[in-house]
Amino acid sequence: AAAFNARATRKRIPLTASLSQGFEWRSEDEEFQLQFHNETQIDYRLFDHTGQGTVHNGFFIPRQIWTFNGRFTRNIEYLTSFQRGLGGFELRDAIVNFKVLPEDQLMIRIGRYRVPYTYEFYAMSNNDLISPERSVFALNFSNIRELGAQVWGTAGKDRFDYAAGIFNGVYNGFEDTNDEPSFAGYANIRPFRHSTRFPAFEFLNLGASTELGNLGGVQAPLPMRTSVNQSLASGTSTASPAFLSFNNSVREHGMRAMGSVHAAWFYNRLSLLGEYQWGFKSYLPGPSAFSEVAVPVHAFYVQAGFFLTGEKVTRRGPFEVLKPFNLKRGENFGLGAVELAARYANLQMGEDVFTRGLADPNLWTNSLYVTDLGVNWYLNQYIKV
Repeated sequence: AAAFNARATRKRIPLTASLSQGFEWRSEDEEFQLQFHNETQIDYRLFDHTGQGTVHNGFFIPRQIWTFNGRFTRNIEYLTSFQRGLGGFELRDAIVNFKVLPEDQLMIRIGRYRVPYTYEFYAMSNNDLISPERSVFALNFSNIRELGAQVWGTAGKDRFDYAAGIFNGVYNGFEDTNDEPSFAGYANIRPFRHSTRFPAFEFLNLGASTELGNLGGVQAPLPMRTSVNQSLASGTSTASPAFLSFNNSVREHGMRAMGSVHAAWFYNRLSLLGEYQWGFKSYLPGPSAFSEVAVPVHAFYVQAGFFLTGEKVTRRGPFEVLKPFNLKRGENFGLGAVELAARYANLQMGEDVFTRGLADPNLWTNSLYVTDLGVNWYLNQYIKV
């Protein structure tokens, strides 16, 4: 502290405070900004079938996230977030973002963050999901944060989004045990944005993404689960059943190549999403094995959300609740926003996972179908049930 205070005196800049999407402090010229966000998710999970290994009924906190973000100048942004989920406390994101061209046409992002792979994972934040958790493919194959750098931006007056980056390629960790980087790329187009001939399709999104890499290190694969992401955290085993667990001797090693195509349509009160993913991931049956096994993966989901209370959406993001929850009689009376939700998802892994000695077919399955039905109740823009 003494060394810091010994530095030359810096200019004091007065700040103004406000509350919108989070607590915000900013300079009067808006050159500097600091925001704080809190995300708390509390579940009660009740499992119909008992005896599913370590899974238990009870209350869970899948996400407790604190996020600090803002900008050092108008063209240099930052974001840091910490999380206590179904396990230990960890650094979640650490980002510096440089705006190269105006109107976010070209930016450079460096740090640890969500890789640009799959629309569901890259374009949708946790609190903007229709279902409480992501689809089964995203939870097990694309729900990762990695260290790396990417170029990204929006072009054509919000008609085109893109991102492409190089990353360490290590899942579920910070330390890179692999000399070869991985690549992730994402493209999304809104062909009828600002169209006067087809206004119903103004917010139709079409696109694709990919993730490629070669894992040179040798690490044990985590179990595949139905409703929480792959994680080293001990709490995941109590909050979600595993449908596939690899033999103890199996290691992740070798090439992986994943692709995805997506469509998302937002029209008035309706959100309609669909995505198809495919590719392969390589494993070694044991640490001393010479031959890798490339296991193919195919998956898809279709999902819909519909607001009964009239709220309109243009993407899965912050929206205005028309009548926030308020039981006082009068013009401010309101019950919040109500959204019907449904999703069907499928995941299919190749039979090689059993025939090549990676897992026991008597204990596990390589084919999974998941159906979600529910209702979302938004008391206001901050609270969702």
